[in-house]
Amino acid sequence: MFWNKDKKDFSSKGLKIGPLQKFVMKKILEMDPRQREKMLMKFINSDYVNKNRGKIHDAVEKLNNKGIINQAQMNEIKKLLGIT
Repeated sequence: MFWNKDKKDFSSKGLKIGPLQKFVMKKILEMDPRQREKMLMKFINSDYVNKNRGKIHDAVEKLNNKGIINQAQMNEIKKLLGIT
């Protein structure tokens, strides 16, 4: 196997993600910062959050339970999105 210095390795950060998630994560990291910010703001708008409130809450809880984010980060995300 050849060594690829440009390969993004997310498993070293403790993330257990599949090939599709790795592909998406790599594309997001390669994006122009302004374009990335614009895309992320699309998902933070109130209509999207209100429609998917339960899914977002469950996803944030899972991230906390797996140790990817801590309690303070979880509370900050919930405060930002208006999820209680």
